Amino acid sequence: IIQGIENFRFSNNLFENAWDNTMIERIDIRLLESLGVEDRGSFYDSIGALRDVGQNHLLTMLAAITMEYPTGMTTSSIRKNRATVLKTLIPWNDKTLSKDTFRAQHAGYKNIKGVNPNSETETYFSLKTEFLHPRWKGIPIYMEAGKRMGESRKEIILTLKHPNVCLLCEEGPHAPNRIVFRLEPNDEVVIHFWTKKPGFEKIIEERVFSFFLYEKETKVQYVEEYAKIINAAMEGDQTLFISSDEVLASWKFTDPIINGWKDGLVPLAEYQPQDVGEIGIIGLGKMGANIAKRLNIKKMRVVGFNKSPNSTRELEKEGIVGSYSLQEFVKKLSVPRTVWLMVPAGKAVDEVLFAQNGLAQLLKKGDTVIDGGNSFYKDSIRRGKRLKSKGIHFLDVGVSGGPISIELGKFAIMVGGDKKMYEKSKSIFEAMSDTSSGYMGKTGAGHFAKMIHNGIEYGMMQSLAEGFAILKEAPFKFRLKEVAKVYNQNSIITSRLTGWLEEGFKQYGDDLRKASSAVAHTGEGEWTVQTAKELGIPTPVIKDSYLFRVQSRKKPTFTGKILSTLRAIFGGHKI
Repeated sequence: IIQGIENFRFSNNLFENAWDNTMIERIDIRLLESLGVEDRGSFYDSIGALRDVGQNHLLTMLAAITMEYPTGMTTSSIRKNRATVLKTLIPWNDKTLSKDTFRAQHAGYKNIKGVNPNSETETYFSLKTEFLHPRWKGIPIYMEAGKRMGESRKEIILTLKHPNVCLLCEEGPHAPNRIVFRLEPNDEVVIHFWTKKPGFEKIIEERVFSFFLYEKETKVQYVEEYAKIINAAMEGDQTLFISSDEVLASWKFTDPIINGWKDGLVPLAEYQPQDVGEIGIIGLGKMGANIAKRLNIKKMRVVGFNKSPNSTRELEKEGIVGSYSLQEFVKKLSVPRTVWLMVPAGKAVDEVLFAQNGLAQLLKKGDTVIDGGNSFYKDSIRRGKRLKSKGIHFLDVGVSGGPISIELGKFAIMVGGDKKMYEKSKSIFEAMSDTSSGYMGKTGAGHFAKMIHNGIEYGMMQSLAEGFAILKEAPFKFRLKEVAKVYNQNSIITSRLTGWLEEGFKQYGDDLRKASSAVAHTGEGEWTVQTAKELGIPTPVIKDSYLFRVQSRKKPTFTGKILSTLRAIFGGHKI
């Protein structure tokens, strides 16, 4: 992007002649990261945000945007002009340091491994400064950088002054023009300008011109940047490397801030990390993968782990952060961590949580585990108690809608656990689905509600399948696809299930020849029947639908074929 800025400026006369304090009102430079300190606690705690990115990255960006035209565009002239402009930054004093700098540390930072429990290290800073350089004198420059700031945003914004004569002002105030050089989330240049909206009415509207400096299906952060630097070093090209004069100018500007902060001129504030910006997902099958993709689209940082590495590798191509062991998975998450489990119910969940080097050993007090699979509610109660004893929060979550609905972000979410933790995690559920999540009650309630949901689903599917089995044998030669279509036209039994059955007949024909009559089943139907018996509640419909699936392997029927077809359409199961 730095090379892109220099080429944009010095290869075009469109802006360069107005690139000064007569036209520019302010300069903003941001380097906000969704990432946390990760496993660099000991290193980061010794330097902080200002020294980590302020004295180098931000000042290099500032120099690129404000340097004078380098004679001949030679390496020596480029480096000299960058240093020259940095040397004209206004020196600090106690008054300006107190008024124009700010530092803060995100909550939970002191819990990171390697960080001093009494740390005064900033994970965020902002400052305001100016140049004494005649070209830039009087223009305020705002710089900020920080960890765990939600969506990553790395950009330079030049805000232009409002024109003295503005024809559009008659129609009301409008925002100023801006030129944005953006490194993340995309490498692009964006220009904001105003114009009259087409038509007879005098209405103004903002238009945006943008183009990508870097366009690629996937971009591995910093890989190409480091490749360029290594290549330049091998070729002896010093353009991309800052000179000793630039280093001295940068530290001359930065050192007084560091010393002033040490002397207590600026108190260390605290801010809440943007936890919605990151989640870890274990289990990247159909459901888990679609949840990961959905959250990635929502600009969350998603760290994924799967027992089979192939699924992880595929999702890495789409921007998911891959990990290949539980230890690596936990290390790549920022504290406090949120982990979503999407693994098969039963033994697999206990292994992930409580086996040697499982999550219960790797996670720390204050972290959160969310079991989004179809676990038995009594198992969830047991797991919640065990994790609570270690200070780890636990939510049991039932999700319903199938892989396609999850991919589209329209599915049901039923949550059990501590209500405060539900409220704290609600933004995650909102990012997952456009529909509202529901708090079901204390630990176990989420999976209990999902269990009953699936029991009801068994009965509904069974009655639908039995009805169409009768239609198939009726003396009228019904076209089952057409019947399903009509049934789904605002009749009493119009439903997603009826619609999916119509789709099944479209794909596989009225005879469903490819469908198996042996219907697979998971534990929820059996658990529903078992729980109903314990509570003394008769459930003949749910019980019979469950028993039908158990017996379907020995008794092939068209009813079984319909059930298998429905499961294939909405759940992606084998037909």
